[in-house]
Amino acid sequence: MATEEQFNPSRKQVDDLVAYLDALTGPADTLFTLGGGDRGPDGVIEMPWVEYSKPVMSFVQDAYRLGFVIDFDWPDWQETAVGLQQSPAAMRRAILVDLAKLLTVHLRKDRFVTGHLASALRNGWIQDILWSMRESAENLDEGRP
Repeated sequence: MATEEQFNPSRKQVDDLVAYLDALTGPADTLFTLGGGDRGPDGVIEMPWVEYSKPVMSFVQDAYRLGFVIDFDWPDWQETAVGLQQSPAAMRRAILVDLAKLLTVHLRKDRFVTGHLASALRNGWIQDILWSMRESAENLDEGRP
């Protein structure tokens, strides 16, 4: 896993990740299944769980493989992530490393908060990151930062 200083994806790496946009833009029930939380006859509550679709799992694996999940103090960056994610103007101005950090927050947080990635997909946050990555890559092609 690269650090944020080492993060320098090629245009092909960006294109390979952004190619998931169509697969991740479908209805939420095609992207994941939520389960658990039910009380059994013995009174025990089943732990909640999420089962992600094959395209979502492939996207997550490729995000790691292509180097878009980077090594940085993501818990400390969550407040910045929320501000970035909630501002369409900030998302349009974001540079690739900040978009990778935002993606890292969502993917890593899902390991600690069951269903976080499902929520991020349902809310369109992952898709917004990919759209912004596409725009950022096009700006690189035009020589803009």
